[in-house]
Amino acid sequence: MTKPTIKQLLKDLKWAGKDSSKLFNLLAGINRPIVPSHVTKISTSIQRKGNARPVIIVRISFIDGTPKDYIIDGQHLFFALLRNNMDIPYVVMDVKDKADLVETIALLNSSSKSWTTMDYVSAWASVSDDYKVLADLYNTYDLETSQIAELLHTGTIAIRNRAGGSGIFTTIKKGEFKVLDKEDSIDKLNKIQDVLKVVPRMDRTSNSLFISSYTHFITVLGEKYNHEKFLAYLRAHKSEFVGVTQDPEQIQSLLNKSIKTIKTTKATK
Repeated sequence: MTKPTIKQLLKDLKWAGKDSSKLFNLLAGINRPIVPSHVTKISTSIQRKGNARPVIIVRISFIDGTPKDYIIDGQHLFFALLRNNMDIPYVVMDVKDKADLVETIALLNSSSKSWTTMDYVSAWASVSDDYKVLADLYNTYDLETSQIAELLHTGTIAIRNRAGGSGIFTTIKKGEFKVLDKEDSIDKLNKIQDVLKVVPRMDRTSNSLFISSYTHFITVLGEKYNHEKFLAYLRAHKSEFVGVTQDPEQIQSLLNKSIKTIKTTKATK
């Protein structure tokens, strides 16, 4: 069943008194942290131009077993209205379970630039072990969220002419992210970290191109790839690799040249 739009829900608009600061709750681990400066910005805007939108509420009991009203969109607006000593306009949306709750929050924020990839990861991690794995590895490895996510989801990182464009962000937002092979992904992440100690980080695009090319390279070689031999080869040809980190074709050419030196018939972790 299609959820009603905010416009459709507005016919049932309700109002909470300005003294009802404890009426609504925040969803720990799903709502973003409150940023006081953002509350101030909204508060100032309301003072000058008024408020034209409601706070979005869900009335649920599956969080702690007690029926309560939780804010799922407009928490900064809520505190801005309280600061201005104003009544709270709100509408109530129906959700059936925690997964439906997270999906509803994601849909409400689908066009919002204020939600980052990690906001969605944190929200979905409350109901999905796959997202918990992504969140943990993001905190462990100094790489872009999209790179770690794509590696976990597909087993490699696609080679592109520029950063982004993988579609993994949409997958994360929709709650469709899955871990293909955690152990293999961690092994590749460790290898990437080793390689980046030799070929230093540059700009975001350069790192993305080099990391994706290298990950694709070792995925194709599979058990024939010898990591220690490759690191030795990389150190010996460091200047060549550093000079072409922005050209995927040249990176691939240099990687291919290393095959005769590093290839082995045994798997090396």
